[in-house]
Amino acid sequence: MISRSRVVGAQIISLYPMEYSYKIEGGLNPPIASFQIKISDTIGKHSQILAMSEEVRDWQFNFPGRGTFTWICDIELPEAYYIELEFSHLQSSNTANGESFRFNGYKRCKLSSLNRLIQVDKDITIYVEASKQTIMAHQFALGSKSSVFKQMFKEGSVDTITISDMATIPCQKFIDYFYDILRDEDLLNYSRDLLEAAKKYDVTDMIKDIEKRLARDINTQNVVERMKIAYRYELETLRDRCVRLILEFKKFWTIRMDLYDFLESVDREVVRKVFRDFCSVIAAIEGL
Repeated sequence: MISRSRVVGAQIISLYPMEYSYKIEGGLNPPIASFQIKISDTIGKHSQILAMSEEVRDWQFNFPGRGTFTWICDIELPEAYYIELEFSHLQSSNTANGESFRFNGYKRCKLSSLNRLIQVDKDITIYVEASKQTIMAHQFALGSKSSVFKQMFKEGSVDTITISDMATIPCQKFIDYFYDILRDEDLLNYSRDLLEAAKKYDVTDMIKDIEKRLARDINTQNVVERMKIAYRYELETLRDRCVRLILEFKKFWTIRMDLYDFLESVDREVVRKVFRDFCSVIAAIEGL
């Protein structure tokens, strides 16, 4: 819960469990948690932390009233900000039979954002229509990383975005990226779908993150597939890594048939780019 103190003009952030979430047979089962709260100006790798609570350890929650954790943030905050709640330990002990639930290292970044967003204000709530599902998102989150979405929201009132060219699961992964909850393996498993969407909606950070992920574990089994992605989406770093693996480690004869098939499937401009890249790497290796 977020409120504003009229006396000191500060934001008051209160954290408490709902009663039904830990009421079990045999009595109440209040959680014990270690956590930290951070406030940042936006989401993503380039966000700036505006305020941070001390790390709270083994806080005993009870219901009602007593046990609520309250943090008073007395610095001036912008109109839009994000709250990150990070649990380093979460435990719920069953006092009735001695059983317990433990969850260590849980982290849900950017759990909430904006006072208005928490209230699910209709003016900032966006519904993304995928092929078979509707996904809820928020203008501030989408606009913070996509110049296309940001311009779209500036031009007029938008409450629905239709992404008809993506299947439901890749579309959900795409939206997850805006909230920093996309897993590393998803960048790899859904790389083509995510790159298509990132190019279309100008999500430059996503393109860079996918390129880094694809360049991390190139080998003879996947180098040609990675080359196809690199040249299709103009990922220069990935292109260079692929070509260098083929030439520096003398793997041309190992993958030559797959490489021939790739070159036969693309237009002349891509073939010219591949040729130039090979020549550049050869020159660098030979010191020319």
